[in-house]
Amino acid sequence: MIEVTERAAQLLKEIRIRVQGASDEGRGGKVLRLVHSEGSFGFGLDFPREGDHVIQSEGMDILLVDPDLAETLERVTIDFQDTPKGPS
Repeated sequence: MIEVTERAAQLLKEIRIRVQGASDEGRGGKVLRLVHSEGSFGFGLDFPREGDHVIQSEGMDILLVDPDLAETLERVTIDFQDTPKGPS
């Protein structure tokens, strides 16, 4: 199971609200998705798909993970660190 630290959950929630608004209507059904490409990870906006691993914080969907990627990352904890360039 993928875990998200409290700090990471708060940041993901803030990003989602900043990009799409706090309400489900404001986000148009899209949620942040963890993506993996060429050895690095990133985030994009996407619609939920059947089988997605959905991570929630305080009842809000904050992150989608493809089922194959979720299986690969089964024992991973997502966290953010503050850097001079911002969260990383």
